[in-house]
Amino acid sequence: MFLTGTVLLIVTSIAFTGGLNLLKPAKPFERFTQLQALLIVAGFATVAVWQLYVNQAFVLQVLGSTPVDQLSLTFAADNAIAEEALLGAFTIFIYLSLRYFKLDWFAAGSVALVTSAAFFTWLHTYVYNSVPQALVFVFGSRIVLSGVLLGTMAFSRIRAHPSASLAAPVLIHVSWNLATVIA
Repeated sequence: MFLTGTVLLIVTSIAFTGGLNLLKPAKPFERFTQLQALLIVAGFATVAVWQLYVNQAFVLQVLGSTPVDQLSLTFAADNAIAEEALLGAFTIFIYLSLRYFKLDWFAAGSVALVTSAAFFTWLHTYVYNSVPQALVFVFGSRIVLSGVLLGTMAFSRIRAHPSASLAAPVLIHVSWNLATVIA
């Protein structure tokens, strides 16, 4: 997932900017703006509340069933990073492709959110089988994570280099996976 997402993001950057302008930051360690940081915190809170109301017992049972050791913590972080590498690039690819074909930003964003959420849910059917609560949780979580990605890109200080935004969903997903494994 990590390699596929990275290749997809590189290809997307080359196709739409003629180089790696979508990836390389203007400054090596650019901080999030206040709006971006607020969006990340709100995204984590939304996923947490969403889990409490939709999927409380099932996710904790599946993800928390292994003893907490270094391997489970590493897997939780690695899995989140790999998933976000793929789904972030997929979301950006869908969004920019639709914008290229003259869809307005709202329609392009909506289609990108739903498409990435459907794909993410399909990827999780091997873990959660067909448990409706788990699949609804995964779908809703991807809407939030992809929404945070597109939202932080919109609030990016430098429009040509929104690479700091790529870290936003990773922060939420890694934190969420680690909190779930530890709980």
